[in-house]
Amino acid sequence: MIKRSDKGAGEAAPRNERERSASAAPRGGAKKRLSSERPADVTPVAARPPTKAVKLTSPDKVLFPDPGITKRQLARYWEEVAPHALPFIEQRPLTLLRCPEGCGRQCFYQKHVGIGVPDAVARIAVKADEKPYAMVDGLPALLGLVQISALELHVWGSRAEHIDQPDIIVFDLDPAEDVGWTAVVAASFLIKEHLEGLGLRAFVRLTGGKGLHVVVPVVPGPEWPSVKRFARAVVNEIVREDPRRFTASMAKSQRGGKIFIDYLRNDREATAIASYSPRARAGAPVALPIEWEELDRDAKTAPRHGLLDVPSLVRRRERDPWADFEEARRSLVA
Repeated sequence: MIKRSDKGAGEAAPRNERERSASAAPRGGAKKRLSSERPADVTPVAARPPTKAVKLTSPDKVLFPDPGITKRQLARYWEEVAPHALPFIEQRPLTLLRCPEGCGRQCFYQKHVGIGVPDAVARIAVKADEKPYAMVDGLPALLGLVQISALELHVWGSRAEHIDQPDIIVFDLDPAEDVGWTAVVAASFLIKEHLEGLGLRAFVRLTGGKGLHVVVPVVPGPEWPSVKRFARAVVNEIVREDPRRFTASMAKSQRGGKIFIDYLRNDREATAIASYSPRARAGAPVALPIEWEELDRDAKTAPRHGLLDVPSLVRRRERDPWADFEEARRSLVA
């Protein structure tokens, strides 16, 4: 059970905004850099307490009853995948899904750092009048999050050094219950082709669930409102081209037989599941970056890679599927 509370440690769910579809600006015309806006009341400041060694209490506590993964095993998982995971997690404000008694028991989302969060976990202030967010700045911080039973890590699309200028855009493909996996895969390739037509590079990530994330690395510059408008325009154009398959509205009543292409994660304080983060679900599936070639257009079900299997999978790979993520950054234009 996941609890959403506005008191104490329990915070809002990872997405901070719920909104309906809106008309996109037409594509074409003279290209220009997206505009920049900075909220006047925000002064982001990263504050780093002294780092201390992380000691796991109750290391044999089972956090994932299926398949029986303990806190110690979760810590070992992060130790093994950290070289691959940290480039996509470090220096980003986090929303955590914490499950003190393990997956399947009461869990809650937490944004702000409160009492009991180890000093090894970095902090970052994103609003002058609020408590700081948790942030990872290395393996000790990841282990500190294990200590407080943070099973899922959800990251911002910007880093501490340019907190109001996102450097990734996420398109979350969320299919209705009656939409099959083959349709989701086909949709991801369609979005990839659309983005490539705009001169952008797209990468793909399994979510550990029934959908996919198409992730675009961009050069920090335009600020959140502009980037969100850009993402909305992309999605609305795809919806206009094929409204029978896609929707930009999260309303359940409008999603039957369609794939909701969620652009709302591209907003200040909104988040997406971090690459290599486990999901608090049966089997402990992992949000895993993959090659586009790994997506089987004829597969009937989504591939799932569990926490216990991912370290060996990563070791067997001939190359990191997102190895050129940084080199693929492009400047956004409208």
